[in-house]
Amino acid sequence: MRRRLRTTAAALALLSAPALTACVTYLPAAPTITIPVPEAPVAPAAPYEVPQPSAGRTSGCVASYETAQSHVDICGSAGSLYYYGSSDSGSITLRAYTSGSGYATESNDGHVYHVDDSALTIARHGTIISSQSVLSSS
Repeated sequence: MRRRLRTTAAALALLSAPALTACVTYLPAAPTITIPVPEAPVAPAAPYEVPQPSAGRTSGCVASYETAQSHVDICGSAGSLYYYGSSDSGSITLRAYTSGSGYATESNDGHVYHVDDSALTIARHGTIISSQSVLSSS
């Protein structure tokens, strides 16, 4: 669009020059590019509510894992699973999904947690940064 305005301005300048009025050259119009714009703005997805299990985290939990350093509960129902992980350094709650014979979380700042009957594995941007053997599961 900017090129077309410059061409039009140049053509007008040539037309206004008294000695060159008979020598005007018309250039073809620049191609028009159409970018589709949605009629209504698209609202961002609403944040999901994380259900809090009971104090003992037994209500609604489908799996529980214990390592020497951590405890993990997978609670909810199919399509709405949550990973509740805790250790001496803190706790985390993330949306979880079935993955092979265990469960994996959504990415949290590049961190993905995977747990099954054999291990709790924490990866950051695809590199394993922690792997803990599961001592008990239910």
